[in-house]
Amino acid sequence: MTEDVLDISGAPGLILKTARDELKLSVEQVAHELHLRASVVRAMEEEKYDEFSSDVFLKGYFRSYCRLVSLHEERMVELLEKQLNTRQKEKDNTDAFEKKAIKSIARKKTAVIVILLVLIIVTGSYIVSTFFTSEASNISGALNAKPTESLDIKSHKASNDKPAEKFGSSLDAPLKDDVLLPANTKSTPIASDAKQMDNFALTDKALNESLPKHGATDNQGITSTERQIEQKAPVLSSFDASFTGDCWFTLKDANGKTVFASLKHAGDTVAYSGLAPYQVVLGDATKVVLIFEGQKISLNSYTARNGRAQFTLKSSLLGQP
Repeated sequence: MTEDVLDISGAPGLILKTARDELKLSVEQVAHELHLRASVVRAMEEEKYDEFSSDVFLKGYFRSYCRLVSLHEERMVELLEKQLNTRQKEKDNTDAFEKKAIKSIARKKTAVIVILLVLIIVTGSYIVSTFFTSEASNISGALNAKPTESLDIKSHKASNDKPAEKFGSSLDAPLKDDVLLPANTKSTPIASDAKQMDNFALTDKALNESLPKHGATDNQGITSTERQIEQKAPVLSSFDASFTGDCWFTLKDANGKTVFASLKHAGDTVAYSGLAPYQVVLGDATKVVLIFEGQKISLNSYTARNGRAQFTLKSSLLGQP
């Protein structure tokens, strides 16, 4: 009877439970006979080997249980060791997937940083070159402009009781009475020196107001050139998933577009970069390892009893909570 059970089943915990039921023993009775806690007996039957501190203690308790229910110790221990080796390989594969995903995230993060730096440098160079080109054009236009004709007038002294002297008397070379004027031209009396200086000041003011102003600032201290140029750089969020078993996987980006919607199997991986937040649905969250923006995501708080998880991943790079 015992040999038939060993040939049919590959689960040592189930074999122990079946043998105990045939002998009509309760878990408490087995625990009393082996001087163990009832939770330890249940852990061996349910194959929850992570609750044992080491494989040495597990195998010792396992042998005692086999002797109590009249099972072949060596064959049962051999079956147990085979099961432990299989689980260790699965754990090693999961760790390898996690390390590979983390390395992939690090490489992509470095690439994003390099792209952002290049965009900043190119944008800064464009702003500087545009500004200096505009200033050089303004300076060139000012140099090529036709200068305003002006007269060099010397100051004259006028007495309070005498009228102001005529403009012609202030020149280095005195004017003669027989200076020729153009035909049909009437001689106009020249204003006083103070009035002449006021006229020249008004002329300079009008000239300054007529010239175009460049680099003018508004009440916030921002130049018109700077206001016309805006720097915009996209920010991407990376998402990686590694699957250790069958799991339905759905991913939607910030625009509500479905990026992935398919059944994943053990060994499958997903790597994606786009605009967050992401809407994620997992059929069995216990079969998935998620890496978001270089950080491993704990799915315990999102996972229902049936293993299904549905949640939203928001990016810290976009200032989202």
